[in-house]
Amino acid sequence: MPEEPRQRRGKKDGESAVKTKEELPINRTPVNQLRHAQARLVVARDRTADLHTAWRNQLFRLSLLVTLICLHALQSPTSSCISDIKDFNAMLSSEEGGSGKPIRGFEVIRLLFGETFCELLGVITAFLLTYFLALCRGAPQSLDHWTYIVSSALVPMQLGFFFHSKHLGCLRGYNGFEFDETSEKAKRQFPVV
Repeated sequence: MPEEPRQRRGKKDGESAVKTKEELPINRTPVNQLRHAQARLVVARDRTADLHTAWRNQLFRLSLLVTLICLHALQSPTSSCISDIKDFNAMLSSEEGGSGKPIRGFEVIRLLFGETFCELLGVITAFLLTYFLALCRGAPQSLDHWTYIVSSALVPMQLGFFFHSKHLGCLRGYNGFEFDETSEKAKRQFPVV
């Protein structure tokens, strides 16, 4: 039994692809065509607005995750620097002569801030982008909002700090403290943002 040829989607039996002038509706005046086109534009605009709203909401949820990952990435250089400071202070206390003084107070804060500056910029950037997307939930913001501009300006700075100091350790060259740059723990991770 011979098979009938497959019918294309949207076509009905016996319907031709090209309509003749007689088959076109008579009420296709330019004004009606314009109204019909305007109605299609309104529907397309509403669909696009719904799609953009859903996309912004998804980006907001994703930015919360990125902010948490940036906070986790901040933990590694912080703990590495604190460990180096404790080792240095233990080394000084074990020496009999006590040739140096231990690191305390504002010096610890300065060393921690200097070691984690790249990751701190990542946390600030992620927070600003999350704040920008949170503002966009109510009403769409343009890309000239200050939060977006500042976060975009921080990205090159963060990359510069990353390439400037690829190794962890806040006491490199500090009063003869030994630092092992070959260990895998001493490698700084690429910024998340």
